[in-house]
Amino acid sequence: MRALRILILTTTLGVAPIAAAHAGSSQAADPVLAAAEIRDLSRQIEQALADRGAYVALVARTGRDPEDLPKGVRYTHVAFWVYSDLALADGGVVRAYRVHNLYQQADRPHISDLIEDNPVDFVAGAVEPGVGIVIPTVEVQARLIDLLSGPVADDLHNPSYSVLANPDNNRFQNCTEYSLNLLVAALHATGDIGVVKREIAEDFTAQRIRLNPFARAFGPVFLREVRTSDHRGAIRTATFTTIFRYLDALGVVQEAMHLTPDGVAPLPIGQPRASGSKPQTDPDHG
Repeated sequence: MRALRILILTTTLGVAPIAAAHAGSSQAADPVLAAAEIRDLSRQIEQALADRGAYVALVARTGRDPEDLPKGVRYTHVAFWVYSDLALADGGVVRAYRVHNLYQQADRPHISDLIEDNPVDFVAGAVEPGVGIVIPTVEVQARLIDLLSGPVADDLHNPSYSVLANPDNNRFQNCTEYSLNLLVAALHATGDIGVVKREIAEDFTAQRIRLNPFARAFGPVFLREVRTSDHRGAIRTATFTTIFRYLDALGVVQEAMHLTPDGVAPLPIGQPRASGSKPQTDPDHG
């Protein structure tokens, strides 16, 4: 596919001071990476997407110190990067990437909002200079553009947030589940949350998250964004890796990669599934 012509807003227009997101799906904290690293990585991601002709891609970053994450966890926040028309102050219009996020509210982390920001804002929430990228097929990208620009994007959002939301139901939601909702809606040409949840329950294999008894019992008390009452038995949640596996199994991935300042590498699918088993590696929640 012909490469897109993009305008790198981080260098040419100087928009949006580096502020935005930090741990998990939160917004508005002091960046960990240096300003130059943030600008360079955001520009690198945009260029990689443009070179591959991507109008929509799912991008994941690590928003917490990897040493503080459970074994196997790599990414903590995902969002759609969409090639969009952007209005300038002088009335002109340029084409560049906008990022469609589900973010927790700063003062009420158990509530989320849908927020658009710039690539720099997204990358500012990373604690290490690397992201995961999944580019769907052209047909799926076109359907996602329609959904993200219409009322379905809001219809599929549940503001009641839990970092461990069960994707099989709609009681709580995190950024990965919201992204999965949109992808399933695009794949099945529906905006009906009931249909989306039925398809997820039937066909999507969520990641099992192991919590010790104390964390499971008292986590919801101390951290309002950690709620588990939507689960029966084992806790399973949507992750960037399990979404990638799901899309790959359906044959709707154009390309997937892990991108760092050193370049790109193929995104590993992870352990193959045994019949009736659940994947046990690479949980990434947002």
